[in-house]
Amino acid sequence: MASKKEREIRELFRETCGRTCQFKPDAILRLKQLKGEITREEAERIIKTAHANGSLKIYLEDVEAVIG
Repeated sequence: MASKKEREIRELFRETCGRTCQFKPDAILRLKQLKGEITREEAERIIKTAHANGSLKIYLEDVEAVIG
């Protein structure tokens, strides 16, 4: 069962990318680890930037590339 943080991150992905976006568990985990260190706006920026390549899937590498 998903934790509250994980559900929040999943919902943030859905709100940011739309319902068609597929996000991989490791990408969710990485953002979950950052939760509390970054604002919601920063998380949205990370998701949007990772999603900007036009793919409907976001992988850990996409999130890591945005974080730097």
